[in-house]
Amino acid sequence: MTRNSVSINKVNVFLSFLFLCIALNSSAQEFDFSFQTGVGFYKMNDLKALTTQGINQHGFQAKIVYNYPPSLYIQPSITFRIRGISLGFVYSYQSTGSRISAIDNSNKSFDTKINCHAPGIILGFHPENDGKMRMSFYGKLGRAYSNLSMNGSQPLNESYKFDSRCLYYEPGLQISYNIKKNYVVGFNAGYFKEFKRQDFELKGARGTLIKTNHDSYIGNGWDGLRLGLLFTYRLFTAK
Repeated sequence: MTRNSVSINKVNVFLSFLFLCIALNSSAQEFDFSFQTGVGFYKMNDLKALTTQGINQHGFQAKIVYNYPPSLYIQPSITFRIRGISLGFVYSYQSTGSRISAIDNSNKSFDTKINCHAPGIILGFHPENDGKMRMSFYGKLGRAYSNLSMNGSQPLNESYKFDSRCLYYEPGLQISYNIKKNYVVGFNAGYFKEFKRQDFELKGARGTLIKTNHDSYIGNGWDGLRLGLLFTYRLFTAK
């Protein structure tokens, strides 16, 4: 694919997004801009096992300080609501990691960090309710782009960068409260689930994958429960 073809595709995607926004906004009862933040409890089974496996492979007596603990995520979105159904665009960012350090406190360590950019679409179902408090159900579907970095301190002086891709979906429940005409707060609980996962590849050397001692390859592992708070500004409300 040529550079011109890529540029044309980007323009087409942007125009399609713009026309869809205009079409939805013309008939929408509500047009919301939301920001969600919370904590994700991800499994990260492959990466946690890799940390445990590497505890004695760094040339010093080591201990695990932390190993992919629960972490914060942020998630802005734009949604258009027509009657009991809403449709919109969502973006999520999440990050976590691990640290192995020397038992003798000699500042020797080996750190990993993984972050994820996950754009997607969101579909919501809103039972009829004229009160200030609402309950709704949602589903998100999109693509997740993960980057993994591994860095060792002196005298290790090691640094590696990998990336991986996957599709994801997230079903969930939202309870919201309309504190004013244009301001809404809420609580979300969803389960982030990845599928069609690709294994981590070394940047600059495609086809070079991370392997464990058991010859199995390493992927993301973002599956997990996410709990968050939602803040919404209602840009448009039908009369």
